[in-house]
Amino acid sequence: RYLRLKILRETGGFTGGAMVINEIRFYSGVIAQQEVLMTSAAKMKSPRTPFPQVVSCSSYQGTDSHCYKAFDGDDSASSAWKTKPVGSRRHVLVDPQWVIVDLGAKRSAHPSSVRITCDAGSSSYGSSSINTSGNGTGSTVPRGCPMTFTVSGSHDMIKYDILYSKDMNEYNNEYGK
Repeated sequence: RYLRLKILRETGGFTGGAMVINEIRFYSGVIAQQEVLMTSAAKMKSPRTPFPQVVSCSSYQGTDSHCYKAFDGDDSASSAWKTKPVGSRRHVLVDPQWVIVDLGAKRSAHPSSVRITCDAGSSSYGSSSINTSGNGTGSTVPRGCPMTFTVSGSHDMIKYDILYSKDMNEYNNEYGK
């Protein structure tokens, strides 16, 4: 029922460890992957719309940069979750950032991969994304993107099981060539 993306390290580029995440897409399946929130009707239009889905997060800079924007189906520069600058030392966030998607009662998902698109508004970096398979698109390392993160699932929002973990500490340009 609940999916949580917890971010421990970021790629840098914004003051104080702030991140700009344009879109997060969870996929389930192995061979024929299907997006968890796949229909346009299921894309978020506010933190609580469409019902019964709810998106909450650790921080955001303002209502125009709320974390639901990372699930609205728009990966352009005009739609992004912008986290508050919580502090970062060598890309390690002082206060880890997280976002939780509540799919609603009697709904569940077991994502096998995640695609994160970030820094779409940067003319010097271009839009880039990271797939959990490590195959990215874009020109170079984008600013303020997750570098180390986990995807966890829960049925009760108390106990979470780690479904996927990615640590790009030994960074090898996973955001694209």
